[in-house]
Amino acid sequence: MVSHLHTSAQMICPVWLLLFSYSISITPSQSELVFSIQPKDGIGILNRPLMLHCAVYDTSPQTALPVKWEKENGRLATGVHQMANGSLFFSSLKGEDLGGYICSARNGSKQIKSVVTVNKAYLENVFFSPQSQSVIKGQDLFFQCVSGDSSPTAHISWLKNSRAFTRGTQIQGQYGGGSQRKTSGTLHLTNVTKADQGRYVCVTHNRLLNISKESDTATLIVGGLSMSLEIMQGPENITVAVETETALHCVVHGSPTPKIQWFKDNQMLPNTSRWDLHDDGQLLVFERVLPEDEGFYYCEADNDNERLRSQPAYLLPAVMDWTFVLQPVNKTVRKGDSVTLYCRPPHSRPPAQVSWFRNNRLLRSRSHISTQPTGDLLFHSVQETDRGFYFCRASNSFLQRAITSRKIFLEVLAPPSVTIWPLAVISTVGAEVVIQCQVSGHPVPSIEWSKHGQSVRTGGKITKGVRNATLYISSLRNYDEGFYTCAASNPVGQDEKTISLRIAAKPIIVLFAGSVNVSKGATIILPCRAVGNLPLKYSWRRSALQTPLSLSPRIRVDGKRF
Repeated sequence: MVSHLHTSAQMICPVWLLLFSYSISITPSQSELVFSIQPKDGIGILNRPLMLHCAVYDTSPQTALPVKWEKENGRLATGVHQMANGSLFFSSLKGEDLGGYICSARNGSKQIKSVVTVNKAYLENVFFSPQSQSVIKGQDLFFQCVSGDSSPTAHISWLKNSRAFTRGTQIQGQYGGGSQRKTSGTLHLTNVTKADQGRYVCVTHNRLLNISKESDTATLIVGGLSMSLEIMQGPENITVAVETETALHCVVHGSPTPKIQWFKDNQMLPNTSRWDLHDDGQLLVFERVLPEDEGFYYCEADNDNERLRSQPAYLLPAVMDWTFVLQPVNKTVRKGDSVTLYCRPPHSRPPAQVSWFRNNRLLRSRSHISTQPTGDLLFHSVQETDRGFYFCRASNSFLQRAITSRKIFLEVLAPPSVTIWPLAVISTVGAEVVIQCQVSGHPVPSIEWSKHGQSVRTGGKITKGVRNATLYISSLRNYDEGFYTCAASNPVGQDEKTISLRIAAKPIIVLFAGSVNVSKGATIILPCRAVGNLPLKYSWRRSALQTPLSLSPRIRVDGKRF
């Protein structure tokens, strides 16, 4: 019997082992690529280092794979390096480094990747400050505060009378949800006493930048069972870009606690999802301002005993069209004329600011140029230096954007102006004379030379320089003497200047006493006369020594002593 059982076992085991090995062979293990270090969004400080980490391994076999970093819509900039361990290192974060980055790995047909974003750290001013309040002793109190946008998320703390305040319950969390980068903070005080009176400030802190922003001061007054109604602060005029968030404030004190209602253009605001009321109605928040929200707003407080109304405040949604009403066009004007380059900016609330640019540089204020209230550019007296390319730019500071007009060319025509040098020339026969004629004007003037009304022809000993601006006369002869005129002309006008050229003749002595006999002690006159171009200069020398006569009271020349 035992033998039989043993035999049966021997028959069953091989079958089971066969089935087990078969199941293993037909069910191979499945491998996949996974992140051992999941890349995360990076927040850095400009001009400081930043590191993004990323690591990938294959689960079968468990082998680390090399990763590759890429920048969305571009290449990795200079100063951005991938390390041997797969991390991406920014040696000095720049503005152009901000944006999306992809960390990926591949093994055969398998691939894995993750997209992260690099943002710069910043902290904006407090969005909503705590409001001053008057409460009755023993009541509960809530101070609310909302930070400005912050990256990374701001931390909120509280000050009382300029000192850190830790009493009560402090709650904070994300404000608004979604992509909001604001932090909401609430300070809750129970069983308020006179000791809680004081000045409270909300402090928002960015741990990465190690900077803080303080809210406006809120004053807490703790009183008795009844307090008169008072509007401590009403809404203020505000201009804000459309499609953005804003708020109107109405700070009310009084007991019993008043009910607060808001009005627009003397009509009570209806309930709608486009705005919310916070802090018992003291804060009217527009989640997304639209053009139809423009108007006068005021708050009204009522506690059955009294009713008060704040001063109205104007909400102006900032908008600007994308098309110019009138754009500049090419202009051609004469020097000295007045001309206007037209630029009527797009319709804008508030009105757009217009700036003018010349040759891609902001046009600075000049005495002969002024920008008109309409946006036009007026040249009172155009100068040649005003020639160039112009365009105007319209901007609305509340929208943080600008629109540029077409680029046009201002052509300035100027009549010729001629300057000749030298004004007069006296030269000798055989010499060379160079006469310069400097000409300005636009278009470039043509230059012609004439002598006594007849055109000067080149060739031989007369040549002209570039653009005929220089006249060369070599090997002067007596017939070259005369008046030479440089005349310049262009379609706008003409100008000319004249120079005189004189040929000096070599002096000839026509009277001189060759030898004279005279007694010792007698007076003698030695005549000397010459002809030639005036003025003539005479000089005397002793013929034997060929030296000038020395100064002596006994010797005179034309009545002058030597």
